Amino acid sequence: LLSRGLGDVYKRQRQLSASPEQNRALRQIARETWRYFETFVSPQEHMLPPDNFQEDPKPTIAHRTSPTNIGLYLLAAVSARDFGWAGTRATATRLEQTFDTLATLTRWRGHFYNWYDTRSLQALEPAYVSSVDSGNFAGHLIALANACDEWQDGVPSPMVRQGLQDTLRLARRALDDTATPGSAHDTAIRSALDGMDRQLEGSRGIAALAPAISHQARKLSLIHISEPTRQEAI
Repeated sequence: LLSRGLGDVYKRQRQLSASPEQNRALRQIARETWRYFETFVSPQEHMLPPDNFQEDPKPTIAHRTSPTNIGLYLLAAVSARDFGWAGTRATATRLEQTFDTLATLTRWRGHFYNWYDTRSLQALEPAYVSSVDSGNFAGHLIALANACDEWQDGVPSPMVRQGLQDTLRLARRALDDTATPGSAHDTAIRSALDGMDRQLEGSRGIAALAPAISHQARKLSLIHISEPTRQEAI
């Protein structure tokens, strides 16, 4: 009876699902999390993830990283590809750039030290190896290898459409926080975002939508470039 009861509980747990609104909210939180890595894992940081970004009392990037941070970034990149926020080729390039840096870091008997400066790439003193971080990193690499094996079939993520919609929602939120409502710049960007949104809400396949989406993206780039010039002219 106990086994049967536990089995029934397990079956009920497997049937739990989120509502469409909850799914959107969770995806948006995840998309904003990936935005951290998009912003701060940069050539200036040698494609390594900074430990943190501090907003108050003034914006400050912590230019240090650890094996755990690096491993979590690698899995975040995998998730970004699977959620449709980045293409397979772009993700592979990101991963390769990070591994190029890892190949240059000093190690102790093959193990990475626990902290490195992301600008100088020197191990931070006192240099030591953490069995916890090394274990975390090993597990992350196994998961990454499995993901890369799955990508070899060349099939894109089935969530590309949803990923683009997540990014549009993120762009709208940023626009609400920074743009002047009703300005020509604000209106032009919203018009371009609306155009992309309408395309994505239709029934056409994502491959057929690619030219139209690219056109709208180029429009957004031109709007973004032209705005500073317009302000300087004033």
